[in-house]
Order: sequence, then structure tokens, then C-alpha cells
Amino acid sequence: MTLSKVLLSALAPALMAFGAPQEVFDLTVERVRPLRDQPGDLHIDAQGVTFRSKDGKTDVTIKMQDLREASVADPRALRFETYEVEKWKPIERREYTFRASPDAPLDALALFLAAKVHRPVVGHYWQG
Repeated sequence: MTLSKVLLSALAPALMAFGAPQEVFDLTVERVRPLRDQPGDLHIDAQGVTFRSKDGKTDVTIKMQDLREASVADPRALRFETYEVEKWKPIERREYTFRASPDAPLDALALFLAAKVHRPVVGHYWQG
């Protein structure tokens, strides 16, 4: 059984208590860059992850099947790793990191990604 199926089956009762799962996520984020962070909007749906900068200079689109790993464990570091390799570091995969507000719906996003991505999804789970 894959990790995403284990996570989904473990959290399914909590999801049912809150109603239908959310299918589209629109977040105001900052793309973490080495010299200067880049504010913009992050859109996540069944097709993939799309980032569009506020100044319109940067568009990042990652198809759902191209996601190698997703980490939504921390709103200060939403991380998406692709199968694409870095140009100057062929051993490393291309990775995008975003900062979201602390009130971002991370639990719902983790459940959504666990259901849609067939690779590891690192989520955030509160202890009751």
C-alpha cells in the first residue's frame, strides 16, 4: 500500500465529518528565491500546481504527473519537487518552495495531494 493511500485511509473519517473534500486551492504565497523572494499566487488543482508572480514576470506550471514529491508540512515552506533535473547540477531535481500564510488549509491540501499524487506527500497533522 502506498504512503498516499495510507494517509488517505487514516484521515478519511475526519474528512467525512467536514463534508466534501476541497478540489481547488488558491493561496497567496511568496516563492522562496536565493536573493529575493517573489510574491504571487499559487493555484493547485487536479491538473497540477501553478504559480504566477504578482509582477507577471514568472509563471511556473507543474503537471500533477510530474510531481516527484510534495511537502505541505509547514506553511513557511510548501515544497514541490519535480522529475526535472537542474541544468548545472544534474544530480539534483528541480524544486520549488513557497511561503504561505499560517492560516492556509494545509490539512485539506495534504489530503488532496495524497489522493492525487502517486508519490510521497509529506503532510502536517495536529495532535489532539
